[in-house]
Amino acid sequence: MLSTAADVAHAEIRTEFSGWVLGEGAPIKGGGGRAPPDGRIDGSLQLKAFDVSGTGIEYGTYLAQGSARPRETAAYGYAQAGWGRVQLGDAPGAMAQLLPRAARVGLGQVDGDQVFYGYSPARLAPLRLDDDASTRISYVSPAFVGVQIAASFAPRLGTYLITPRGGRLSRPTGLRDLGEIALNGTRSIGSVELKLGAGYAHAAERDGWGLGAEATWGSWTLAGGFTADGRDTPNLGLTWTSGAVRIGTSWARDQNGRAIVAVGTEWTVRPWLSLLADAVDQRERSLLLLAARGSF
Repeated sequence: MLSTAADVAHAEIRTEFSGWVLGEGAPIKGGGGRAPPDGRIDGSLQLKAFDVSGTGIEYGTYLAQGSARPRETAAYGYAQAGWGRVQLGDAPGAMAQLLPRAARVGLGQVDGDQVFYGYSPARLAPLRLDDDASTRISYVSPAFVGVQIAASFAPRLGTYLITPRGGRLSRPTGLRDLGEIALNGTRSIGSVELKLGAGYAHAAERDGWGLGAEATWGSWTLAGGFTADGRDTPNLGLTWTSGAVRIGTSWARDQNGRAIVAVGTEWTVRPWLSLLADAVDQRERSLLLLAARGSF
């Protein structure tokens, strides 16, 4: 990460610049008459520019562009202090920020890079709130006795459509005046840290809700959730972390209600280099993904 500072109109505008490049291959791809093995290149640049006022309020902008992954593309302004954080722009909503869900180890597991090869992503949030590209305003409170609350509003919901060759299009779904509210609570019970969350989303056309839970004990994390918006969809994942290595396995259902089972792994070889892999099984179709990711 690169940082700079400049004195502009008595405000010390600080910038943080980072990015990554990833080379990915699918050496094993079978079932259902799928296309031969292939691969792709992806990358992203992130820029954060901010200042801290004399009253302790940090304010600025955050931009992330270039990645084919919807969740890693953003453009918003923010302000934060002891009273919480406010965001305005293309940024996650209340439910995406607070609800626990199955982990995305490796290349995303049940909700990962298999979408670039003709597979369907998991449904981890109602109304496809986990991969939308909506302009919204949101507020997240600080933790008070272990409890956080969040609320957000978007005039119109837009979701990403990813083509099998890695193309990415943003299109509105027809949901208008989308409001979300969510909360979570964290508590330690002995050596186990437990987090529980719940959220509700309402649009002019329809609504949905979700629940999430996460338990961490030493190197192990068990997390999952349940969402409903006319279709009930659970998800569950177990992750093990030891130093530079993470291994996770997860289960969920896709947009069509089909089960997805996946195993993912990450190995941080150096601070600037990671090796990643995913093995995905989705209704008589299988996929193995291998990748190297360089960061700066």
